[in-house]
Amino acid sequence: MRGFRWILVLIVLVVATVGAVYLSDRASEEPVAAKDGTVFPDLLDRINDVARIRIDGAGEPFRIARTDDAWVVEEKDGYPASRDRVHRLLLGGASFEYLEPKTSRPDYYPELGVEDPEEEGADSLRIRLEDASGEELARWVLGNRRSSGANRDRPEVYVRIADDPQVWLVEGSVPTGRSAVDWMERDIASISVERTRKVMVEHDDGDVIEVSKDERADSEFTLQDIPEGREVDAAYRIGDIGGFIQDLRLDDVMARQKYDEQEFDSDNGLSLSVETFDGLRVLADIKRQGPDGWLVLRAEVDEEAFAESEAQAQAAADDSGEGEGKSEGESESTAEESDADAAQETLDREAIVAEVESLNERWSSWAYRLPNYKLSYIDVRMEGLTRIAEAEAEEG
Repeated sequence: MRGFRWILVLIVLVVATVGAVYLSDRASEEPVAAKDGTVFPDLLDRINDVARIRIDGAGEPFRIARTDDAWVVEEKDGYPASRDRVHRLLLGGASFEYLEPKTSRPDYYPELGVEDPEEEGADSLRIRLEDASGEELARWVLGNRRSSGANRDRPEVYVRIADDPQVWLVEGSVPTGRSAVDWMERDIASISVERTRKVMVEHDDGDVIEVSKDERADSEFTLQDIPEGREVDAAYRIGDIGGFIQDLRLDDVMARQKYDEQEFDSDNGLSLSVETFDGLRVLADIKRQGPDGWLVLRAEVDEEAFAESEAQAQAAADDSGEGEGKSEGESESTAEESDADAAQETLDREAIVAEVESLNERWSSWAYRLPNYKLSYIDVRMEGLTRIAEAEAEEG
């Protein structure tokens, strides 16, 4: 028992000694006068002069550059950056306000997350804003966030300004993406499940999986061509196929020219067709590099859907008898409604044609790496989607 007490006393002495040394070291720093106002007082006035953003983090440094009408990530072949993230970075940096000085000792930087990004294990970001000539407009090392005790809605963060060793706690917030992908516009496409009529997946060996709906309002897709004696194993997996192109996002990107020069696995690719109720068809080719799936997309007008729609409209008009047995007023009303239906058909076609042009303009220059979970939704076979039907199993 006495030995245990001595151990406790020893622990207390060690902790007290370390704490005293820590406080002594802190006290040895030269006091720094507090500052008021914004950290970068000229930045807001010159925010439209920012032409390039350089970001150094734990990974490879990358640059975001302004073009005539967009921001692009230079290390990703000029792929569009997230306009929202860039704007929040610029406005957030211009709005930083001094709160209080902290340490100026490099050995304390890791505690606040403001060590140089090149250091092993660093979690900081160095952000530099430049104008078109390369002149530096602002630069800081972004450290850890701190929640305000008095007002938790007020964001606070530790920063080091340019080459100044002094660390400051400032009020403000900026995005913290540490890789180029974090700053890209990651949305590829989003065609809603409600709008989707049919999805067909074809493997390189010719194996085909097809799911479809009869009506827009249908809540579930139906797996087609199920072999006799089998049934769907899990309905949600059929829904995953039907909703593949809803909220489709990238994990990486490369220019189509680079994609065309790549070597891919030769025997496990996929092709995909998505058809909508309103006449849009999206075609996709997916090629593999090991576990990764790279996707290219194109859109086209589904002429078969329009032909079917027009045939149905004509059949309905024929069935109406074009006013047979009706009064003159009723005949005129029917004719007007028919003209309105035809006009609506023209408008729908124009809308789909415009959408096709917009999508192809967006997709034609790029190949997208899919998230692995999304690829798994469509890399399926009939035997994996079905099981022996319960009745068959009981008889067996």
